[in-house]
Amino acid sequence: MTHITPAMIRSELAGIIRAATETVELLGLYEDVYADDLSEEISVALGRIGVRGHVLRKQYMEAHRRDTEFIDSVNEDLEQLAVAVAEEEK
Repeated sequence: MTHITPAMIRSELAGIIRAATETVELLGLYEDVYADDLSEEISVALGRIGVRGHVLRKQYMEAHRRDTEFIDSVNEDLEQLAVAVAEEEK
């Protein structure tokens, strides 16, 4: 993946929200049951949320790193061009 778009972030966040909503609904169904009795379901749901969040963060950080490298490269090229133009004008 070269770039991460706002639509990609929105899609991943929607998945996290769905997983969280499903967990809240599950907990609502078993309002009077001890959480320990639902530990596997809760663990799986929180795991899905955590994995999606972790993957999204990694993708975003990688895209940000690539964008920063590109910007630095362009700025370096512009500086070299400015120097070349200044030397040519002498």
